[in-house]
Amino acid sequence: MKYLFLIMLFNSHYAMAESATAQALMEVIKPLQIQTLSNLVFPQATTGASAFTISPGDSDNENNASFSASGEPDTSYVISHPDTVVMTTGTGSENETITISSIQTNPSKGANGLFDASGTQMIYLGASRPSLSPDQVQGEYQGQITVEIVY
Repeated sequence: MKYLFLIMLFNSHYAMAESATAQALMEVIKPLQIQTLSNLVFPQATTGASAFTISPGDSDNENNASFSASGEPDTSYVISHPDTVVMTTGTGSENETITISSIQTNPSKGANGLFDASGTQMIYLGASRPSLSPDQVQGEYQGQITVEIVY
């Protein structure tokens, strides 16, 4: 009889339990896409030329770079890009580089992108070129500017 009483006491003490259920949820959305429509083009300049800035603007022009971005309609996204880029000619040795800086986009870098109701937005990019050295090597200069978008 002692054992039965202990078993009953033990079971009644731990017999209470509660539970809750959570759902696992997910929404699959449209993937991000970005396409370069035009390049950043600084006008021709001579050695010793003054600094020059291209504004990102709010439409495509002959100098700013433009990109077409698409994704989930009415959804915000983050824009990222480097702050500086080195353009080179020849082997990229002394006086064969030009560092462009103050790279800016419209919409601006950071969590500032917002797709419209059709899921698209244009991105425009501008930057500044420094004054050119009197010893700047003549030639065509190139550099890569990567613009990335992320949900």
